[in-house]
Amino acid sequence: MYTSKRNSAFTLIELLVVIAIIAILAAILFPVFAQAREKARQASCLSNQKQLGTALIMYVQDFDESFPISQYIDPISGAPYDWGNAIYPYIKNGTGTAYSPTVTLYNGEGGVFSCPSFPHAQICQYGINLCISHPYYATNPSEPATLAGIDSPSNRVAILEKGATSKVGGDNYSYPTFEVGQWNWAGYLAGVVDGSAQEAQMDLAYDFDRDENAPPDGYPGPGGMPRYRHNKTCNVLFADGHVKAVPRGRLSWAKNIYIPGLYERIPAAAQGAFYGAPY
Repeated sequence: MYTSKRNSAFTLIELLVVIAIIAILAAILFPVFAQAREKARQASCLSNQKQLGTALIMYVQDFDESFPISQYIDPISGAPYDWGNAIYPYIKNGTGTAYSPTVTLYNGEGGVFSCPSFPHAQICQYGINLCISHPYYATNPSEPATLAGIDSPSNRVAILEKGATSKVGGDNYSYPTFEVGQWNWAGYLAGVVDGSAQEAQMDLAYDFDRDENAPPDGYPGPGGMPRYRHNKTCNVLFADGHVKAVPRGRLSWAKNIYIPGLYERIPAAAQGAFYGAPY
């Protein structure tokens, strides 16, 4: 009696079915893996901000509850300092840049000053709120803000992560602060005044939620605005020291950015070079 022997190899159809199943599983799982990887990076970024917050609070306690000045130029060395250099002694973490044989700047680069999801090495990946950390201008000096001057520390943003700037000619400068102007958050809206809690003032008026390549967008651009790079959330340190991942659309200029009394004291950026404010 004749019997046929079945070929143990896959047929072409069976092979195509297996390939199709693998492709479907990959399409389902790869985004999940990417989100999980980004979640881990987000956790590392949150840890960075928590450490920055601890250092910031320690600085405030040591300097009569005053926040560091966001940026100034030393009148003797000419070195440009910012708030990262002010809190560095409390954190001892970050990459120093030799400005001169006697001056090393720690202006927010490397270590806890760097988000693992940031696309390239750049200073000031995190920006401080200009309301609480004023710059010091020679022709318009401004005293640093105090903790007592913040009406609701648990709601007011102190530090958040910003977009990357990679400009033409290799200029990767990023602002040490983030933009707090009402016009870039709420826009020129009819009937909206400083401190208004209208729902129309939610989130950004202009879309700078991206990283800048070239050419530059101009001020403030991505380097001066929040970046929701962690699965559409932005890591935020609040003035009371707690950190939180905030989804896009949940930051309100009136509730989280604007600080009555301190916002009005911000010196105009056109006042000239900033000098000599003591840390």
